[in-house]
Amino acid sequence: MKLSFKDFFTQKFVKSKDELIDIILAVIFLGFIASFNDWGDATFNFLEGLKNFFLAIVLSTIVVLVSIAGQKIVGFKRGYIVEFKKWFYGILIILAFTIVTRGTLWAPIVGGVVLHHHEGLRLGRFRYQVNQRAIALVAFAGPLSNIALALLLKPLIFLNPTAIETLIVFNLTYALFNMLPLPPLVGFNVIYYSRTLYFLLLGFVTSVWLFLTFYSTIITLILAFVVSIVAWAAYLYFVEL
Repeated sequence: MKLSFKDFFTQKFVKSKDELIDIILAVIFLGFIASFNDWGDATFNFLEGLKNFFLAIVLSTIVVLVSIAGQKIVGFKRGYIVEFKKWFYGILIILAFTIVTRGTLWAPIVGGVVLHHHEGLRLGRFRYQVNQRAIALVAFAGPLSNIALALLLKPLIFLNPTAIETLIVFNLTYALFNMLPLPPLVGFNVIYYSRTLYFLLLGFVTSVWLFLTFYSTIITLILAFVVSIVAWAAYLYFVEL
């Protein structure tokens, strides 16, 4: 039986209870490390910290769900059910790093995705088995979705500069750190498929992260395109050739 897009969102968007728990834990963890230094200025303030923690949870929910939604939609289009899984050891490492640095440095690294076949989506598809190309493309849809949201929000920053800028930075930082070539992050899936593609995409993501704070959406995209080509060419010249 072929699965429709409507059925996918109503029945298969969250694959299981375990995935829902992983998403909730990832959001809570991101909210905690993002608000680690926001529990008062000179002295500890529980109410202020609780408010900032709640706001960080809201931002984390948006960032994580946008990323996962992008991956799941692309996976659906390619004939797969995509499942988010938390990276338990990665979360512990980042938590320890955040505590040691007293929240000065933190990295929004929480997990990755796994692709599953679905008979209703794979009917008539070429190459029935999951392949590394599909995994890489589906995985990168996450950072790309976060970048797309940030680019769309940039022209609206005048509505609420502080909130929108924070959401933009959070999306871009989440996208950038997910490009690290560590399993099960997006970067690992991409570099495992193609090193040249990895440096092209890494150049793009890094450029948007660097430039969007200072420039408009259009200028940022132009600069990101140029830098990504340079990064790709540099890798080919100095490493592959």
